[in-house]
Amino acid sequence: MAADAPYLTTPPRPPSRPADLDLAREVVGPDVYARSRAQNGLDGRFVVGSLDHGEGVQDAAFARGGTAEGHADQWVEAWEATLGALGVEPDLFIRTSETAHQRVVKALFLKLFDQDDIAKATAGGGYILRASRHEKAIAEALETRRDAILPGPLHEATLRTLGEEGLSDLPISRASDGWGIPVPIDRDQAIEDWFDALVSYLTSSGYLADPQLFERTWPPTVQIVTREDLRVHALAWPALLCAAGLQLPEHLVVRGRLTVEGAGEAADAVEQFGCDAVRYGLLRAADFTADATLTTREFVELCNADLSERLAGLVADVLAAIEHRSGGVVPRPGSLGDAEGSLVESASGLFAATSRLVGELDFRSALDRVWSVVDEAHAYAGGIGLTTAAEGRRLDTALYILAETCRLVAFSLRPFLPRAAWAIEARLGVDDEGRTAADLAAWGLTRPQARVQSGEPLLPPIALPTS
Repeated sequence: MAADAPYLTTPPRPPSRPADLDLAREVVGPDVYARSRAQNGLDGRFVVGSLDHGEGVQDAAFARGGTAEGHADQWVEAWEATLGALGVEPDLFIRTSETAHQRVVKALFLKLFDQDDIAKATAGGGYILRASRHEKAIAEALETRRDAILPGPLHEATLRTLGEEGLSDLPISRASDGWGIPVPIDRDQAIEDWFDALVSYLTSSGYLADPQLFERTWPPTVQIVTREDLRVHALAWPALLCAAGLQLPEHLVVRGRLTVEGAGEAADAVEQFGCDAVRYGLLRAADFTADATLTTREFVELCNADLSERLAGLVADVLAAIEHRSGGVVPRPGSLGDAEGSLVESASGLFAATSRLVGELDFRSALDRVWSVVDEAHAYAGGIGLTTAAEGRRLDTALYILAETCRLVAFSLRPFLPRAAWAIEARLGVDDEGRTAADLAAWGLTRPQARVQSGEPLLPPIALPTS
């Protein structure tokens, strides 16, 4: 799943969608993936967006005494601020009300209409996509590429559905209510939400507007969807692409739903718990493709145990030991014993292992690898490295190895904890200017005599909720 130039999408969400932690998880996971690919030197494209003409937007606007356009603007402004608070940095935030996108929707409609893949419906006055024409091609694609939909059981279920029910022609327009993209050949009709949303992936890739970007980007490497989105993405989307003569996406990944009871909006959770803790908890609570429900207390306890106690505790112990026993500078190591060699081997392979697992969207396993190294470092520090009996070259070696282990742990955690990871590296005196990912992932980058800083707690415990 690790393409040379990955194109990663999340569904454009309507402004009627609550910006809760479940929606935050939908974008944090891809952000970690995109950061990891970039960390490995891959030039990808990560897109988030809003379906401004989505169902329920007008009702929500009228309930608040405003316009649909104004309601969409307010939602997008708040959601973009939440993305910033979460540390989510898409390459593009697309709005389906943008003129450039509407131009692509209309041009594609006309192309498919001219080649008879869109036709006037026999009843109701609307238009249909003749998806049934492409049923065989879609079935063959799903049979050939058994990882087109992940996890695997949903791929098999989609194939069974297609075999049992077939693929019907799909309504592509509705009677216009004044809020929506008008059908270019019929002003009384507006484009259906599903077509509008799917075409946004084409718009975001430069289709029709930027041929060089499109050639570099298409097809999507990973498209994140929910179970509710799956049918339209697994069947209608391939039908649309087949009609347009375009390659199908490489992978549809169906994420799980996460409920954190009582947590409220994502922005509130970030304000209460912090950016890194929220990012971590969202991906640590369950496999990315699995559903989970946690109480707020469980969410907080998970973050405190791993971030405050295991990670920040190790870094604080190492920094304090260097300050108190080595004058605040990293000493030059001596020869390695068996215990040191084991930890060096584990830490040296950490970045490669986590990168591979993140490339598979297996965030929990990637974090498991991190914690195995952190726990091994704790055991080494308590059993050999930082005991009062350690002195001289043995102490110097232990301090250096623990500092370098902390650096490699932080480097491997950059995609997950963008703020804390950089802070750890800064406190270790790491100078990575001009360094490649291969340099930074290799053992031995920490410079002897580099000055460290302890400072305030990096990841202080989150106060447990009182109720």
